[in-house]
Order: sequence, then C-alpha cells, then structure tokens
Amino acid sequence: MVVKLNMASVGEILVRINGDNSGLNNSLKSAQSKMKNLGSGMTNVGKKMSMGITAPILAMGAGVIKVGMDFDVGMSKVKAVSGATGKQMVELRKKARDMGATTKFSATESAEAMNFMAMA
Repeated sequence: MVVKLNMASVGEILVRINGDNSGLNNSLKSAQSKMKNLGSGMTNVGKKMSMGITAPILAMGAGVIKVGMDFDVGMSKVKAVSGATGKQMVELRKKARDMGATTKFSATESAEAMNFMAMA
C-alpha cells in the first residue's frame, strides 16, 4: 500500500508499507488534519492582529478629521461675526494655528477666542 500526504508548506511524503497499516494510516491522517488546523489557526491570528492594528489607526484618523472640522467651523464663525475679507481670514487662520502651536491652547480654542473678540 502507498500512502501519499500532500502538505503544501512541508512538502510531500510517500510511504510504502506492507501488512496491517491501519494504525499508521490513522496517525498520518491525524497529522495531516492537525497541520491543516494549524494553518487555519495562523490565518485567524493574522486577521485578528491586523484588526487590532487597523482599528486604532482608523480611530486616530477620525480624530484628526474632527479636529480639522472643528477648527474650520470656529474660523467660519469668526468670519461671519467679524466680516473679515478673504485675505484677512488667511491671516487670522494663520494666527490661530500659530497660537495653537505656541501656547497651551489648541488652534480650535484660539479660533473660539477670536470669535469672542470679534463679538466684542
């Protein structure tokens, strides 16, 4: 009897046995099954690891987008209240960003402060 095992990552094993080989046959089938399960398990681990890495990156990206949108909303309020022209708004946006970078307040908080000053 010839038993052929095909394990893609390990290679191919051919065994020729004479006589009662049912025990060996069962052992080889069990080994082949365990190798397949190992491959499936490794695939599942890889998928779970990639989700564990991807989710925080997506959340961080969403946070960055929200911060940018909040800043734009704040600067839109400044424009509406102050009546600033396009060129003046460019300067105000730059100043708000500079304040966000050089003070303990964010650029969005700086935009809110500019809005309150425009109201006054």
